[in-house]
Amino acid sequence: MKSSTKAIHQCDHCGKHYLVKFACEKHEQFCPRKAENFTPCFTCKHLIKSEIIVGDGRSSRAYTCDKMGVGVYPPKAVRVGVIDKYPDQFKDHIQMPFNCTVQEPATEPAF
Repeated sequence: MKSSTKAIHQCDHCGKHYLVKFACEKHEQFCPRKAENFTPCFTCKHLIKSEIIVGDGRSSRAYTCDKMGVGVYPPKAVRVGVIDKYPDQFKDHIQMPFNCTVQEPATEPAF
């Protein structure tokens, strides 16, 4: 029987575990529970969630701020590269703000 001891790295924000330190550090940079990455849009009553068909025929989530009357996309869309992959889908959209003046708490989160 083989035994080995390895370091386990844990995200300071959400508690997710990693065996590779670099993977944990990369995750922590974009962790949605990190205060700098939190966008109040997902807890706002003005966020409208819908499904759209993207360029390659797959369905994807689309978000609109009813109060501002503009399409919005989450920070994760930038990180995973969908903004660059489908620029026509996001040409009139803005990234979800980290500080919003029109945000009002919803009774249930949009996600």
